[in-house]
Amino acid sequence: MLFTRLSLTLAMAAVGQGNSDWYEPFPAHKVLGNTYYVGSKDLATYLITTPEGHILINSGFDHTVRLTQKSVESLGFKMSDVKILLASHAHSDHVAGHALLQKLTGAKVFVMWGDDQVIASGGKGQYMYTTSRWEPCKVDRVLQDGDEVKLGGVTLTARLTPGHTRGCTTWTWKVEDGGKSYNVVVIGSPNVNPGFQLVGNKDYPEIAVDFAKTFGILKSLPCDVFLGAHGGYYGMVERYALLKKGQANAFVNPEGYKEYVVQKERAFQKTLAAQQGKAEQGKTESGKAGQGKPPAIAAISERVQKYIAAKEVAGAVTLVASPDRVIHLDASGNAVLSPGEAMHTDSIFWIASMSKPVLATLLLMLQDDGLLNVDDPVEKYLPEFKGLKSTDGKPANLTIRHLLTHTSGMGELKPGEAKGAKTLADVIPLYLSKPVAFAPGTKWVYCQSSINTGGRIAEVVTGKPLEKLMEERLFGPLGMKDTTFYLTEKQLPRLAASYLRTEDGELQVTPIGFLAGKSPTSHDRFPAPNGGLFSTAPDYARFCQMVLNNGEFGGKRFLKPESVKRMTTIQTDKLKTGFTDGNGWGLGWCVVREPQGITGMLSPGTFGHGGAYGTQAWIDPAQKRIYILMVQRANFPNSDASEVRRGFQEAAAATLNK
Repeated sequence: MLFTRLSLTLAMAAVGQGNSDWYEPFPAHKVLGNTYYVGSKDLATYLITTPEGHILINSGFDHTVRLTQKSVESLGFKMSDVKILLASHAHSDHVAGHALLQKLTGAKVFVMWGDDQVIASGGKGQYMYTTSRWEPCKVDRVLQDGDEVKLGGVTLTARLTPGHTRGCTTWTWKVEDGGKSYNVVVIGSPNVNPGFQLVGNKDYPEIAVDFAKTFGILKSLPCDVFLGAHGGYYGMVERYALLKKGQANAFVNPEGYKEYVVQKERAFQKTLAAQQGKAEQGKTESGKAGQGKPPAIAAISERVQKYIAAKEVAGAVTLVASPDRVIHLDASGNAVLSPGEAMHTDSIFWIASMSKPVLATLLLMLQDDGLLNVDDPVEKYLPEFKGLKSTDGKPANLTIRHLLTHTSGMGELKPGEAKGAKTLADVIPLYLSKPVAFAPGTKWVYCQSSINTGGRIAEVVTGKPLEKLMEERLFGPLGMKDTTFYLTEKQLPRLAASYLRTEDGELQVTPIGFLAGKSPTSHDRFPAPNGGLFSTAPDYARFCQMVLNNGEFGGKRFLKPESVKRMTTIQTDKLKTGFTDGNGWGLGWCVVREPQGITGMLSPGTFGHGGAYGTQAWIDPAQKRIYILMVQRANFPNSDASEVRRGFQEAAAATLNK
């Protein structure tokens, strides 16, 4: 469907920077080698030709697609030979014509993760330009940073340079011309558009961090031929004039590239500093007025304080949230007893097995990407599992579903057996040396090795280390700045100390068991998705809000709604599961089947997970409510059934259900 004149006007207004040069035809021309400019006077579209078909970068509006077609044909090429359609970023002035171009050419559309859902949905989920819409376009391949696009002997590399959009992409490749090789860079966009909020941005929390990453990447790229998503980035009109005057290699401009990046970074830093100053001024004024404190519900804080006084825990952070806001957030007691250091809402905790739902969510995201299926056999991705047998001597036939539901029967390692393992690949042979205890799917037995095996599968299908994968796909986009397998030296002072309760009722410092004496900052250990993450209550709340919102957060879709449902509903039939009564198990999540005892205040269908040192996170979809408890006590008789958890949930439910 073509844009009407009205919808085109709306799109221009939404993007906020339309001008007549966007729609004015411009002579198609050779840039260098097999690279051609076929866009309008300012909306850049590039044609990369190969013997096996051609690649286009950007489509412009559907109104400008005909201009592109005329330009391509004027150069002696056919639109029907276009095989791949790429994008610089998901704003309407660059991708609104994708659907039309896809129909005209039959080309496959490849889009960077972060912009894929925006393009596929016709503009939904954009930051700021919320009214901008276009015809939805099927995305055939979702790209990650560093992915290569190959056709006819030509290789383009996609570099994620976010900020302008979450999936903003800078394209690089080499061209041969006159016996020389040149590095081509097409900058996605480093621009902080008018109205972009770099500080306190609830819709795009990590926007400033993303822009900073982008400038680091741009400065690292070798560039001879400087191009961009708009011709104005690199002075296209002026460069074309030089070309017409006979200047050889008119678009070779490495110094211009460097100067442009420096100029745009300075503009970003200036805007960021101004917004930070304004935000600090607002905080000061708010503090003077006695405002600006995090919300706290007195009944919850008072109940938790009783457990601190009874020396059940040294301190706690409690949080209750709805799908779109934090209802309660409070820190009580001490993060460290001696010397006395108060607990803070941004204190960091070892969340132990609360890492498991994070891994499950990542695997379902990879399933949405078409990289795996939870019903696939494990041996499809880890061939060494092919010889694994059950106790009856028959092939175990493990599936990813078995791994996530704790029905695999896989053997566990004894303390110290994985001491030398530095990667998940290192630990897999150790798991395979253990016998399978029962036929997979017939019993529920909580299993650490199966979850770590799932983490290794994620690495294999993406080609990336798990810690990097989680940062790129979840922690960064969700704004979970303090969630990591490896704390930094700057984060370390905020880590709450761990305690055990002695027989005489005192709290005694105890180490974090899985670290085996190593520092939380040490990378000399594998990223363990079964229980290796550190986090804060506000960070984990963002993750939970995304899941509660059916896979969407801040206007960005992380998971399909049907994937969330599959993950958070019972997948273990009538098997007895969990460490408290009345539960079943989803994919990586415990699910409350029949609320009772410790879950008596929750609704049927509530799902969540606890951690070894008493941390808890539970999502009640019926009440649209999230409960998060952060404590660090090592020897609760049952960390999932602690009185601290019971009291916190009872006080919160009693207050909020009135």
